Amino acid sequence: METSGHMSTGSLGGISLGSAYKTLQPQREIGPENQQELILQEAADLQIVVNDQVIFSGWQEAGRFNLMNLPMANGANDIVVHISYLSGKKETRVFSQFYNSNLLKEGLINYAFSAGVPSTFNTDGVEYQNGWVAGGFVEYALARQ
Repeated sequence: METSGHMSTGSLGGISLGSAYKTLQPQREIGPENQQELILQEAADLQIVVNDQVIFSGWQEAGRFNLMNLPMANGANDIVVHISYLSGKKETRVFSQFYNSNLLKEGLINYAFSAGVPSTFNTDGVEYQNGWVAGGFVEYALARQ
C-alpha cells in the first residue's frame, strides 16, 4: 500500500458516518470570552477593519466601546481601528482576538469516519483509482473553557 500525504478534502466513492454537529448544541452561541475596549477621549471618525475587511466606518462621540461583538472567523483575528479625531490627531490601534465557533460543551462527542475509493470526475464520468482510503476524527469535550 502506498500513502501519499494528507488528504483533507477529496472525492471518495464509499461511505461516511458522523455526528450531526449542528444538533449537538443547537442553542449554543460561542463568542470571544475576553473583552477588547476602545476608549475615545474626544469625538472621532472611526474605521474598524477585521481580517482586512472594513466592517464599520463612521462618526462616534467620545466614550468607551466594547469590540466584542465583531464578526470573527475561526482562529486568530486581526482587528485594526483607524481613528481620526475632531482635533486632527490620527491614531491606529491594533487588537488580536482568538475565536473558535466549534468548541463543544463538556461531555459532548463530535465524530466522523469515511472510507472509500478515491475518485476523480472527468468528461467521461467518474474514474475510480486503485486502493482504499480511510480517515476520521473524534472530538470529546473534557472540561469547560
